[in-house]
Amino acid sequence: MLVIEVLSPSTALKDYNEKFYIYQHYRITEYWIVDTANKMIHVYYIHAP
Repeated sequence: MLVIEVLSPSTALKDYNEKFYIYQHYRITEYWIVDTANKMIHVYYIHAP
């Protein structure tokens, strides 16, 4: 499953930290963080144990 988050200044830290661990817990396999301010997309592949 893929989750895509678009950053906003007020939730950026939460998207990078808390949500990453939540998605890992629920075995989301791919997590994209779209940073429009810096024109970047961070792609994380989460491998379930």
